[in-house]
Amino acid sequence: MYRPRHPESTALRQILVHSLQSTRAALDAAEVYLPRFVWRELESIIDCGVLDRGFVRVVCGACKHERVVGFSCKGRGVCSSCVGRKMNELAFHLDGHVVPLVPIRQFVLTLPIQLRFLVARDPLLLSAVRAVFLRAVSGFYRKTARAIAMSKALRTAGLCVTQRFGSALNLNPHLHSIFVDGAYRDDEDGSPVFIATPAIEKKAADRLLARVVAQVLKLLLRRGLISAEDWISPEESTPEAQLTLEAMRVPAAKTPAPASLHSSSASVLSGFSLHCASRASAHDQAARLRLFRYVLRPAIAADKLAFDGTTVTFTMKRSFSNGLSVLRFSPQAFIRRIAWLVPRPRQHEITYCGLFAANAKDRAKVVRVATHRKRAKKHPAHDPVAPTSTMSWQELLKRTFACDLQKCDQCGGRVRVIATITQRSVIDKILTHLGLATRHGNPASARAPPEVVHPCPTA
Repeated sequence: MYRPRHPESTALRQILVHSLQSTRAALDAAEVYLPRFVWRELESIIDCGVLDRGFVRVVCGACKHERVVGFSCKGRGVCSSCVGRKMNELAFHLDGHVVPLVPIRQFVLTLPIQLRFLVARDPLLLSAVRAVFLRAVSGFYRKTARAIAMSKALRTAGLCVTQRFGSALNLNPHLHSIFVDGAYRDDEDGSPVFIATPAIEKKAADRLLARVVAQVLKLLLRRGLISAEDWISPEESTPEAQLTLEAMRVPAAKTPAPASLHSSSASVLSGFSLHCASRASAHDQAARLRLFRYVLRPAIAADKLAFDGTTVTFTMKRSFSNGLSVLRFSPQAFIRRIAWLVPRPRQHEITYCGLFAANAKDRAKVVRVATHRKRAKKHPAHDPVAPTSTMSWQELLKRTFACDLQKCDQCGGRVRVIATITQRSVIDKILTHLGLATRHGNPASARAPPEVVHPCPTA
């Protein structure tokens, strides 16, 4: 049964309504200027799901029962609802359309604090570090599979997601990659054949991390970011740099013991750490989806955040070594903290490499559903059985929140969308008729589902 959410009662929205404008004014007064896209995303969360900003009308064809569904902000950073829906959408897409039914393994690379500061402010440097990491993992799999396949023509396939947040809502850029747990070789007719590799031992993981560290340090040395002896201290006296350092700080009562910073299965070297123990077998869909959701998860879990009007409380999933599991912030400190978790616009959330890359020669032979461009040769547009890689927003809501928006909650009949409402006067009239409270505002930030086509206004 569909149960509408009440965005006005969520803690994140209440915090932003309470202190977003005052936080921005305080930063402007201190001459600290965050990018415009950060403020746009935080402001859009206030309107996420609010019916006063626009909605879709759906009606049951049998009993004529009508309900309205609000628009989402489609945020990419800290909106739990939108990022949660995107997490499920991409997880089902990766499982059903991209990653083949072979074993997969996750590699998590965390960076030293000095490097986190640099990549958080320089997307090009982050891209270069990610490329080094993916090349090292790909080379590791090719070398391991070479002893099994007795061939040098081996190829790998993987993807990588950059997470900007840590468990304490601190700014902590780190890399999550998922690779097929093996490599591909070509058979007689040129088709890729998967070669599984054995489990990764601790010594092998240590050697892989050592290679990653050596290549990253060479990269930083070429760019003049480190010297032969130590890191070159970045400019930390600017207000923006101080705000970055504040967002990176873990608000613990005392520093955790070094041994507790990493699990026993992780490899640690020079401030870098590598964890590669998480694996999912070929036909364990639950484990595959769990792994995909983990790397795509939102920064803030809605049920872990609370606001009493003066203090923001965030409950962490795990406790620090000193037993601290609940963090408390002032509203303005919390907003300054999450502002750095908003990713830059127009950047890919997932980076594909190897045979998963968009221009890979044999990508269509490896992925579960070929891309539209390459599928068109085998499945013309008029072919009704051609597979599709898109998911309707109704199906996405059903899979995410276990509610069927196309089923009437009164009689069980099928419902259909009859209108998309974005005009102020029409919004007030319909919500008043349905007995739903409204608040006046500018509905310009409302965004309809992408497959809804708005009719052109008539004179």
